[in-house]
Amino acid sequence: MSRILSFLFCMFLFVAAKGQSSYAEAIKQGDDAFNRQQYKIAINKYFAAEAFDPTKKDVVKAKVNRVFDRIDALRKEAEAAKKEAEAQKEIVTNSSEAFRLIILARQIADDDPTIALRIANVAIQKKSDPIIVKEAQKI
Repeated sequence: MSRILSFLFCMFLFVAAKGQSSYAEAIKQGDDAFNRQQYKIAINKYFAAEAFDPTKKDVVKAKVNRVFDRIDALRKEAEAAKKEAEAQKEIVTNSSEAFRLIILARQIADDDPTIALRIANVAIQKKSDPIIVKEAQKI
């Protein structure tokens, strides 16, 4: 059993160190991957570098933390972009609903001006855009 574990450990080190021949080369490859925004590869290269020189564990840890900080920053940017998109969607939805109501109010203004005015008022409440207000005043 210990031979199998030793073999698997050696295979892991071999796979992790594949493509590098030294600590410095592995770190350079990790930095290059980080700069290309290939974060998974960067982390793997940093761990391979640690396998070459375990005494530089703190350097590797700092680089891996930098990768995770960047990933976290990207996550926060994505969340902010999602919130902004949702806010813009709400604005567009309210605007389109207000314009739809103004069109409806125009269509029924001759037949039932009271209802048309109420609909125009709802349109203004949905979106108090100058265009909406101007169209409502025409009604």
